[in-house]
Amino acid sequence: MFQPDAHKLKTEFDRFITRNRKLSREQIAKKIIDKRAGKCARIGFLTSFVGWVTIIIPLLIDIVLSTKAEAEMIYLLAYAYGYEPDDARLETLKNYILSQTAPEGEPLNIVIKLGIATARELWEQKGREAIGGATIELGQEYIKQVFKKPAKLARNTTGKTVGKVLIKFLAKTLGKIITKFFFIVGAFVSYWLNNWSAKSTGKLALKWLDRLDEELEHDTDNII
Repeated sequence: MFQPDAHKLKTEFDRFITRNRKLSREQIAKKIIDKRAGKCARIGFLTSFVGWVTIIIPLLIDIVLSTKAEAEMIYLLAYAYGYEPDDARLETLKNYILSQTAPEGEPLNIVIKLGIATARELWEQKGREAIGGATIELGQEYIKQVFKKPAKLARNTTGKTVGKVLIKFLAKTLGKIITKFFFIVGAFVSYWLNNWSAKSTGKLALKWLDRLDEELEHDTDNII
């Protein structure tokens, strides 16, 4: 749900980095959050002015577009932490953050397992390159078995996290209905709400990414 175009966003991120080579990761993250939060705020503001004609259409446009912008922001922030478009963690990570799940307990462990598998895959690839592309059948079978569990884990987790995203989606819908009734005051309220929501999502995303950095640095030390 709200699946961003990972490769398109990576291209956008790379262009941004090219223009801002001297920025630290913290500065990059702040710019990403501010830009996407501004986009969400404008969506809320503009859709409120047509709310008096019909509530449902502008309401849905507001929620869908602002949530999509938040999902894109999560991917861009992940790229700032070194993630790649094909990283197995991105989809699950995005769903947990959009559902306002804290980086702890079972959710954190699930994403960590996906991250360990990704790190192991990269190590194995470098190992094959180091020996001129030669592969050992036993090693291939081992890797195959290692990746079965994370892949299944990701599929099983997606349904649960999408459900949480839908709950947040419905809660956001109820909160925005009144802003579409009173389209002048509501436009400014919706602007503020969308801006606040996006920045809150961005802060949670940074908590997740920082926590994963700490946990994965420790866990991947055991990969041989």
